[in-house]
Amino acid sequence: MCLMENKIKFTIYRLLSDFGVVYPGTVDLGFVSILRLRDEDVEIKNVLEVSLKSHQETSMLNIAMMMRYEAMATDLQEAACQADAVFNNVLDILDVICNYGVSRIALLNSGFYLSDSSQLPQPLKSKSNQLPFPSFSRARPENDPNLKLCRALLSPTNINCELHNRFINSAHWSRNARWEINPQLKLLFKWFSMEALLVVNKKDEIIPYVKWALGFPSGQNAKKINAVLIISDFRSTPKPIISD
Repeated sequence: MCLMENKIKFTIYRLLSDFGVVYPGTVDLGFVSILRLRDEDVEIKNVLEVSLKSHQETSMLNIAMMMRYEAMATDLQEAACQADAVFNNVLDILDVICNYGVSRIALLNSGFYLSDSSQLPQPLKSKSNQLPFPSFSRARPENDPNLKLCRALLSPTNINCELHNRFINSAHWSRNARWEINPQLKLLFKWFSMEALLVVNKKDEIIPYVKWALGFPSGQNAKKINAVLIISDFRSTPKPIISD
């Protein structure tokens, strides 16, 4: 008999972008609450500053809005993935239904969490080991072989070429995958990039199966990326019926 993994409660807080909507009070939407920082929340503001620095993000904390979600999970990573899926579902609904004009409701990576093991706020820090940093090219632009290739790809004479369009589409998803922290999205973006170049016809597409295995679009059945999923579990899982 398999023992169930012990799950504990995590309360995840994520900051919203400064370019969204500032509500006068707390907004409860299903399992999610949107709330403002209070002036007296000095300790939380200090924790958020640490998180913002880690993710290289900025926020006007005096008017910042946060999203809150309580997750039952075995560890912080699982809880953060649950919260991310639920938060984005709420933002999708708000964006479509409320239509706040020029405002853009977006979720930052920065935030903090509370757990059963510690009721002290802890910052959500970046897990990426590949933080952006300035690069300096020593080659003159006219002599740089990589820039020569870029000029050829972006030449007006190649715009209507199918291979050109495929490569541009592939490069778009590859760039998104490079800096994506969420492992599910990172894998999905990489598959988008490969399919843009390699797919010959619709029967060759595997994106629907990959999305389904990772729990998209709702995230309800999402699984962590590991060798078990890729080698055995994914192969043995019945494939969904994909209609044209």
